[in-house]
Amino acid sequence: MQPDGTLDLGRRVRDLVHPLRERWHIVVLCAILTCAAALGFSLTQEERYASTAKLLIQEDGFDASVVGLDRGQQVDPERQTATDLALFRQYPLAERVVEETGADLSPKALLDSTSVEADGPSRVIEVTVTDDDPETAAALATTYARQYVRFRAANARQRYRRALGDIDGRLEALEDSDARPAAVRQLREQRDQVALLASLQSGDATVIEPARADDTPVSPDLVRNGILGLLVGTILGAMLASARERIDPRLREERQVTELLPGVPIIAAIPNSPVDYSGRPVEAEGFRGLQTTLSVLDADRAIRTVLVTSATVAEGKSTTSLSLALAMVERDESVLLMEGDLRRRTLSARLGLAEHEGLAEVLAGETTVHDQLVEVSLDPPTRARVGVGARTATAPLSGVVQVLPGGQASSNPHALLSPMRLQRALLEASALADKVVVDGTPLGLVKDMLPVATQADAVVVVARLHHTRRRELERLRDLLASARVQPFGLVLFGVEPDVAYDEYLGRR
Repeated sequence: MQPDGTLDLGRRVRDLVHPLRERWHIVVLCAILTCAAALGFSLTQEERYASTAKLLIQEDGFDASVVGLDRGQQVDPERQTATDLALFRQYPLAERVVEETGADLSPKALLDSTSVEADGPSRVIEVTVTDDDPETAAALATTYARQYVRFRAANARQRYRRALGDIDGRLEALEDSDARPAAVRQLREQRDQVALLASLQSGDATVIEPARADDTPVSPDLVRNGILGLLVGTILGAMLASARERIDPRLREERQVTELLPGVPIIAAIPNSPVDYSGRPVEAEGFRGLQTTLSVLDADRAIRTVLVTSATVAEGKSTTSLSLALAMVERDESVLLMEGDLRRRTLSARLGLAEHEGLAEVLAGETTVHDQLVEVSLDPPTRARVGVGARTATAPLSGVVQVLPGGQASSNPHALLSPMRLQRALLEASALADKVVVDGTPLGLVKDMLPVATQADAVVVVARLHHTRRRELERLRDLLASARVQPFGLVLFGVEPDVAYDEYLGRR
């Protein structure tokens, strides 16, 4: 939060941009598909042509200037324009246009294909008709405009006739009374003026520009439709990417992991590439760095027991345990690798010790740690020992490590994993080696190794980008917090390879 209580703008922007950056291919694919669909649909449409006729509508001052009714009332230009536009949409007018042109369409179809607009604040009205033939469109637009002029002229003449009838009635009343001759003469002159204007009436409308045929189609507009399709596809793709981000809770960035585990540093970053049990060269350097970090802090914290755990399965927990033990062996440290996961026993399967007795029997009191230790020799592939110019490529991890397999656990391994039994096994293992690395259970799923987490000198959490889910890591975090266990560090698999490191080793 900022001092003013608002959210950090930079973080909000990153949260919005992250789904788009992570799933940009969805956005691009949607944009391409919708653009192609819009263009494909446009190509199937019949070409349409538009023609426009223009009219000039003059102000109608009939009542005020001639008849003398409502004198002083001003005509509202906007209201008059709105009235003219509404009159254009009358069905009888469209019917007369169809009859005069002989066009093969109904009056309703003509109304649907006609648009009438005022040219800005002026008194010019534009009548545009769209048709599949440019000549027909021009004829319809021009006829439409002329028919409206005739309609206004007929309407004006009708008003003048009503005015004449009113004057005749008033004149007859004056002639039957004792009115002064001057008043009768003035009214007769007014009648003659109105009759003259009625004969000359044109409706105060003039076609100033007949429509002309235009061979350029107005639809389909491929450029416009393509741009709209691209825009809609981009928006749709962004929405899908954001929805996928919400539906798929897997963590994809280091930032997301460290936000869920505040205060827990990343002590090893393993590139997103296959890892065998002996470790590939680049991955080996990550585990060597992990061993170095532990050794540097060893003097301050007296780290003897290291528990390696994860939020769920297939995170790289067993690989980390074995690789860390090998990295310690390279430094001539006395190491004992204990398989604490009695349910899956991944480490035993990987090292060919699935049938061997081990921790389960120790916990059951049937044997000792010393009696069940197995020395496993892991030789590096000869293809990895390569010289690159004046530089020497880093070697894979290798060496001989002492392993305590998981053993043949009963159908209820949880019964064996009591805190007292685990403590005795750890004390016995610590007496046999300087360092004990425990390949624990994924605490985000199974709590078997929680007693070991409370007794271990360092708890290392393993996570894998694009695999670990937010809820699982939160569950692990909350479990450790409830046991008052602060993780020592985080080993993160699936990160992008370090280009600078590859260049340093001559791989690029």
